[in-house]
Formats: sequence, structure tokens, C-alpha cells
Amino acid sequence: MRWLTGSAARKPVAVFMLLLALLVLGYIAIINLKLDLLPNLNVPYAVVATLYPGAGAEEVELLVTDPIENAIKMVSGVKKITSTSSDNFSMIFVEFEWGTQLNTAVSRIRMMIDTISSQLPTGVKPMIVEFNPSLLPVYVFGVSGKGDLRTLMEDARTAVSRASGVANVDILGMPQEILNIYLSPGKIQEYGLEPSLIPTIIGGNVKYPMGMVTENGDVYSLSVDTKYKSLKELENTIIGFKDMKKVLSGFSLLGNMGNSQKSQGSNRANTPFSNLLGSSILRMPLIPIKLNQVANVKIEKKETRGIIKVNGKDTAVLVVQKRGGANTVEVVRNIKKALKEWQKSKKDIRVVEIMDQSLFTVRSIKSLLQNLIIGAIVATIVMYLFLRSIGATLIIAFSMPLSITIALVFMYFSKMGLDLMTLGGLTMAIGMLVDNSIVVLESIFRYLERKRTPIEAAEIGAAEVGGAIFASTATTIAIFVPLAFTGGFIAEIFKFFALSLSYALFASLLVALVMIPAASTTFIVRTPKDKKKGFRLAKRYRVMLRGFLKRKKLYSVIVIIIFIISILLFLQKGLIFLPNMDTGIVNLTLKLPPQSSYLKTAKCVSEIEDILLSKREELKIDKIYSNIGQGEGILQLLTQSGENSANIQIALKPKRERNITAQQVVERMRKDIEKIAKKYNASMTLSVNSLELESIFGSPIQVVLVGKDLNKLEEIAKEVKKIVEDTPGTVDITTSFDDKKYSYVIDIDRNLSLMSGIIPLQAVGQLQPYLTGQEIGDFVIDEKPLKAYLRIENTENLSLDDLKKIKLESLLGTQVYLGAISKIKKETIASSIPHENGNRVAYVNASALNRPLSEVTKEIAKKLENIKFPMGYSYYFGGQQQLLTETLNRFIFALIVGIILMYMLIAAQFESLIQPLVIFSTIPMSLIGVTFVVYVLNMPISVPTLLGAMTLIGVIVNNSIVMITRINQLRDSGMEKSKAIVEGAVTRLRPILMTTLTTVIALIPTAFSKAEGANLDKPIAWTIIGGMLIGLFFTLFFIPSLYDFFDRFSRRFKKLEK
Repeated sequence: MRWLTGSAARKPVAVFMLLLALLVLGYIAIINLKLDLLPNLNVPYAVVATLYPGAGAEEVELLVTDPIENAIKMVSGVKKITSTSSDNFSMIFVEFEWGTQLNTAVSRIRMMIDTISSQLPTGVKPMIVEFNPSLLPVYVFGVSGKGDLRTLMEDARTAVSRASGVANVDILGMPQEILNIYLSPGKIQEYGLEPSLIPTIIGGNVKYPMGMVTENGDVYSLSVDTKYKSLKELENTIIGFKDMKKVLSGFSLLGNMGNSQKSQGSNRANTPFSNLLGSSILRMPLIPIKLNQVANVKIEKKETRGIIKVNGKDTAVLVVQKRGGANTVEVVRNIKKALKEWQKSKKDIRVVEIMDQSLFTVRSIKSLLQNLIIGAIVATIVMYLFLRSIGATLIIAFSMPLSITIALVFMYFSKMGLDLMTLGGLTMAIGMLVDNSIVVLESIFRYLERKRTPIEAAEIGAAEVGGAIFASTATTIAIFVPLAFTGGFIAEIFKFFALSLSYALFASLLVALVMIPAASTTFIVRTPKDKKKGFRLAKRYRVMLRGFLKRKKLYSVIVIIIFIISILLFLQKGLIFLPNMDTGIVNLTLKLPPQSSYLKTAKCVSEIEDILLSKREELKIDKIYSNIGQGEGILQLLTQSGENSANIQIALKPKRERNITAQQVVERMRKDIEKIAKKYNASMTLSVNSLELESIFGSPIQVVLVGKDLNKLEEIAKEVKKIVEDTPGTVDITTSFDDKKYSYVIDIDRNLSLMSGIIPLQAVGQLQPYLTGQEIGDFVIDEKPLKAYLRIENTENLSLDDLKKIKLESLLGTQVYLGAISKIKKETIASSIPHENGNRVAYVNASALNRPLSEVTKEIAKKLENIKFPMGYSYYFGGQQQLLTETLNRFIFALIVGIILMYMLIAAQFESLIQPLVIFSTIPMSLIGVTFVVYVLNMPISVPTLLGAMTLIGVIVNNSIVMITRINQLRDSGMEKSKAIVEGAVTRLRPILMTTLTTVIALIPTAFSKAEGANLDKPIAWTIIGGMLIGLFFTLFFIPSLYDFFDRFSRRFKKLEK
């Protein structure tokens, strides 16, 4: 170590050039590091979506979901399969083990599904996509101006789609234009047309390539064009001839007569009757009938069965999604730039921003940077109060930005960005960055006081404590190493916190061993001015320490009792997954009874919007964005929203403009919204938008019921729902059977149908124009691509009696009423059938309010033990509670392994198996401080709290390492043990106080911050602050006492004493 410190002390210019190079690299890193809310995670989820039109939920489950699930089970790396089978649709979510390469995994799923494609119904083609948070919209906006709004929206979509990082742009709230051809059955009958031929005659609106043609030695491509050029051309298209049906029937009869004669072996020519019939048919005049004579052709808006509203008004918006792995802030910046350029090319165009996901990210990062800078400034002031030397203070203060800069260089080459996790790690480290420099500089000062030259003092002083600060830095970093091997969501997301903190601490070690010796020889020529004050403080501490050592047994008993009480209190505190993040967005999800139309849902939403807008100023509401009924776009496809559902996103004003939190807004609006929801018999979920956890991991409380029979599962679900409702702290309780609905089924009697001359499949085809409309292809009319539908006029609101009176054309040339060959039945059906890992399940979902998640779940689990489940039926907890349990187990494992690694490092440093136990004694004692903070602040224990505890364990031992290193050095020099203990502790008093106070005070801005994103870092800061302050007391008094006690078991100094 001395060669390094000596070289640095003798070559300050070389050291400063090295540091200058690092600063340049740091600048390059800063301008290239990307801003985002969270690290770019490789979320190991895939989605298999399959459309099966016309099939019910049970049919979809049997014919689509089950075969695909069985195929996916054969793919390696699959952790969990969750599916939902609903009417017309199968949705399967596949969760892989964390760390799985998603591209490869999706390819394997695609290959396995291809192998069983023959088992799927005809025409059914599964769609496989990677699921990640980029499916959520990053930007929503509207446009207004002169001209056709649809054209403006399409132009805006084209402009934004070209922006870098944009994956998809959907237009919502603006129905597409379609071509409707309304046939009149009366006129078709009047003109004697054959209705079954009309789709064939109108269709064929295509341009066919027909190869090549040669002319005069030149080669030309050839195609046949049957497209309509205009709407008028379509309307004037001949679709048949008058009495065409009779003609066709006559030809059919002639054919039948001919076949009959052949079957009788007749060699005669045609009979006079057949000749007469044939000649009369041929003599009939051909009167052409055009489409506009029997139909109305209209370009109309397609009914979407859904509405988009902004601040209570119907509107149309464009929703932008980013590509997987793209940076949110950068993508939104590109979108805004593209829109500005687009506006320049248009006149009187206005762009209205509705939602911008990057705003919260920018504000959160800005507040964290402010906390980091304020923390550094406050820590510098504390150092000056101790050192009373401007030169020494500036040297140590400069080590903070320098260490951060070096850490940013490491982050850049590790392909990390600036987000809540990485900046949180740097913020937690800011106060610790000066620890190593303080210890080195204090050691250099002591040698300067002994009249050593600056170079000698720098070389010897830095080398003397080099081993201690290396060990303390290594132990802090070692505690995070197991996180890299535990896997899971938490390890994946918090490893970025650990890496950034570790990079900063490692950089501070380099700065302390290289820059501080070089700077001390150049800028420090005098010792600090606080010698007398330092002497008085040391003198008081010496007296107190000697008094403590005399009564160590009594004080030890008291401390042990306090420790036991604090541990019991800590274990009683409830656990939550993550603290509520005040993102400034409140989400409200509504579900009305299954038969509710989108108009009824919109009426319910309007009442809620009116109340919220009337309290807009009180609740600090900025915008209300409502998506009602069946939506459009990729996200709506994946969420399978129905007419009876609505999602309302309430954007609040920035935090600096409001004096209430998003959670308080939720509590204030809950009662009013619940009244309206009750009026419409609607279920609701009202929550703060907390990093979109629910979209990935499910509800906070989720009881998963497993069984085969749906009716039995429904009975159990009702019983469990009652238990959850009776548990204090639960809100927004729903089950997977809440969407059970009624449906009418036209049951065609196959025998009656065939006897009437109608094939059942033919009946389905004839019913389409009356009900859904018969799609006849894509038409381009006036340069507009339009889907064309054949419909029967005046059939918009058919009743059950109207359905029975629909006339179907038979093969016998007669008309048959639908009611004569079928029965219309009313059935109760499950709107969806969920699976987990191939088993039928039912869900009871809920959220926790004003009570920790673990407490609520524990009480529910206790009550569920009293239910006697039938044979073959069971339950377990899923959702965020399952993730919390899994996370807690992984944290315990990582903590145990981390402590073992720390012990091994310290044992190697001290060449002792006993002294690490002395150092480790501060770990359990620091938990007293954590418990104190948790109860005083009424702070639930969350994952950030556990991460703070892990950081605390790595940091709290550093002061003990420095103190015991000095005691050992004094004993190695021949000093008697008791005197060495006191002198070593007193010698290290100032650096221990400085390092602890700088760490604590640097975290205070973060601990008290009320800015966006602060809720994630505040628990970490408070945990470290509480543990460090209580740990300081134990380090100063109990470590000397425990050193004295454990030394009798150590052999290190036995020979020296003899």
C-alpha cells in the first residue's frame, strides 16, 4: 500500500492529470447517460393472444387455451403460465425465470405452438408478443384545426410514427369509416333477384397480376383491374336481371328433368313440356337491375362501442407507445420535436398534450440531483466545523464530485442510465464518499503534528490506514454481491442501486489513496486549528469511556434488554411491497354489471367526472382522461376491456403546486365515487399509479382458488370474498366471477332445418347481414381504403320476436322463418375462465388501505384455515403478496451470504477469527435505531427499508474496523492492552464522528424530501440515518468493551504479551 501512497505524494502533477482525464471522461458519460424512471429491465413475460370468433369461453378453453398451454409447458425456462379464456378470445401470459433471454424464449414458444397448430380450429392463428412496460402509453395527445379531423389525426400519426423510439401510434375515440350497403328485401323480391349472388357479384374488388406480355420485342407486366373507381360506379353496378331468380329456378328444374330422364333410360329427345319451358326462359327479356335500385350505399362511421373523454368532453386522441428498451424521456422528446416540425408545415394546427409519462421521470431525477447536491454541500459544512481548515475541507469536499464522476464513468461503460435506482444509490453514497478521505487526511494530520515532512506524512499516514479503509469499502460492497445471484424482480431492479453505490464507494477508495496524498503535499502546510477543541472533546470522551469500561456489565445488560425489545417490536411491524409512489396520477377502474352497454357505462363515468371537476381546485386535478367501453389498439386488445368497463386516469398538478399527496386525494374522492358506483351496481378499484406494478404482478391481495368445477369454485369464491370483506383494511374487493353474464343463443334444429331445405351453415351466412353485417372485402373509394359490409336495412334494433320472423331462403325456392327451424334460449355464462399452470382457478382480489399488506394477508390466511375445502380444491396467495414473500426469502438469503462474505474479508484483514465478531456486534445494535425510526415515523417495512438495512449493515462496520485497526497498531507497537483500547478509541474519535455525521447529514435532504419519486428513497435514507446514529454510540462505547472481552479468546497478542 505504501508504494501507491508514496508515488501519489511524490508525483502530484501526474495524479492531477489522471484526475483531469477522469473528469473529461465523466463529462462525456454524463451527456450520454439516458434518463428514465426505472432501469431498463428485461421483464421475462410473453403473451400469446388468440382470436376465435363466435366461440364461447368454455369452447375457447377446450379448443384453444388447453392445447397451447400444453405446448408451452414443453418450453424450458417457463416459471408460470397464466391464462384467461373468454368469448372469442384466449389470452395466455407466460412468465420465465429472471435472466432468460426473452427473444430466444419467444422463438421457442412459437416453434412449439407451430407443432400443434393442426390441433387448433381452422383459421385460428395465435399471436405471440413480448410483454414489457413499453406496451403502456408514454404520450397521449389530441389535435385540432381547420379541415377534416380524421385527415389531421392520420397526418399527425404519420409524423409521430417516424420519431425515433416510437413503436406504435393508435387513434382512439375516432370511429373508422366503413362502406355499408343496406339491401331492401322487399325490392329484391319485387325485382325477382337471387340475394345469395349479390356478395359474389359485388365482390372481387381487386387488381390481379397476370404475369408478362410481349409487344414488339418489349416486355410488359400484365394485370387485371376489377376495382371500383368511385362510389357512383359501385352504385351503378348491375347485380342481376329482373326475375333472375325464376330463370335460375327454371334452369335448375330443366336440369333435374334431364337427370330424371337419364335415370329412366330414356333415349328420346326433350319432351314438349321441357322444350316449351326452355324456349320461354330464353325468350324472357333481360332487364338489368343496378345496386342503387335495391340498396342504399353509404360511407358511415363504424360504431366502436366505446368513448374517449378528456375533462368530461368526448374527444379523439392519439396514444403513443415506445419500443421495448427505448428510453422514455428521449422518446417523448423526439415525439415533441416531430410534432413541432409537423405544426410548422400546417397552418392553424393546435396540439393538446393530455398525458406525458416523462414528466414524472424528469421531476424525480431533478429532485434526486438536488438532494445529492444539497447533501454534498451540507456534508462539506460539517467537515469544516471539524477540520477548521479551508484547504483540508476543500480537498475532502472535492473528493465527492470526483468520486461521483468516476462512478458515472463506470456506469456508462456498464450500459446503465440515470434513474431512481442508480441516482438513489449515488445519493445514499454521497455522505460515505468522504469517509475514506477523512480517515486518510486525519492520519496524515497526525504525522504532520509529529513534525514529519508533507511527503512523509502523506506516504506513511495514508499507508497506515490504507488496509483499514480498503477492508471497510470491501465489506460495504460485499453485502450487495449476493443480490447478483438471487435473481427475481427485486434483485433485477435493485442491483442497479447496489452497482451505482458500489462504483461510488470504490471510486472514493481510489480518490482517498491517490488524490488525498497528492493534494495534501501541495495544498496543506499547516495542521488544523481546532486542536484545543478537539483535545477537550477527546478528553471528555476518554473519561466517559473509562467510566463505561468499569461498569460494562451493567450497561451491557441494559443494552441487551433494549435490543431484545426492539427486535420484538421490529418483527411485529407489518410488511408492504413498495411504498406508495406519488406519481401525480390516480387510476380509477370501473366495472358495471356485464349486460351494461357502453352508453350506460359512459353515464356512470360522466357523473364521476362532474363531481371530480366540481372539486378540481380542492383536489388539485389537472386533467381527467377516460377510456370507456370496448377500446381500440394493442393495449386494449391485451386488457380485453368490455362495454361495461372504464378506466379513468386522473392527472394531478405537479407536487410543488399542491399541498396534498396523491394518496390523500384518493382518500378524499373515494366516498363520492363509491356512492356513484353503488348506484350503478359497479365494482371499482381506486389507487395511486405506483410504477404499474399491478399490470405485471397483479393485485396487492389475491387469493387464488384451484379446482375443476366452475360452479363449485364460484361458491367458494363467494365465501372467501365475504371473509376478505370482513377483514379490516381491505378495499376494492372483486372476484373473477363478477363478470358472469347472460347470453341469448339461437339453437338451430338440424333436422328441421334440412327438411325445410336449409343447411345450418347456410342459415348462419344468411343471418349475418341482419345482425353483424357480412364483410365483402376492402374497397378503395375516392382514394380512401374502406371495409365494405352487406347489411339488411332497418335491422339496427331487432327484438327477439323480430329475430324469429327473419325469412331465410331455402334450396327449394321457398322462404322459411328462422323461428320455424330454431329456438332462442337465454343462458348464463362465465365471461372468462382463468387458468394457472394449466389448472382452472378463480381469483378474489383486493387492495390494502391504511394497513400493511402482510398484516391483512396474515389475518385473511388465519380465517381461511377455518374453511373446509372440498376434495381436489385448494387455495394460495398470489399477486403482490406472493412477490413480497418471495422477495423477503431472497433478501434473507442475500443477507446471510453477504454477512458471511463480510466476515471472511474482515477475518483476512485482521488475521483473526475473533475480532470480526467484535466488529459485527454493531450490526444487531444498529437495528435498535432502525426500529426507533420505523415506529416514530409510523413507517411500514417495505423492500426499500430492507435495502436500506442491507446498506446499513455494510456501512455500520466501517467505524469499528478503523477503531480496531488503530488499537491493534498500538498493541503491535508494545502498548498495554487497556491503554491501547482507550488510546485507539480516542485517536479515532474525530474521524468516526466526521464520517458518521457527514453520512447522516448528507441523507437528511433525501429523508425530508417531498418531491416526485422521493417515496422510494426516503425509507432507505431513514433506515441508514437511524441505524448510523445508534450505531455511533455502540461503536464509541461497546466496541472497546467487547474488544476487551473477546481478546481473551484471541491468540494474536498472546506471544507479544508473554
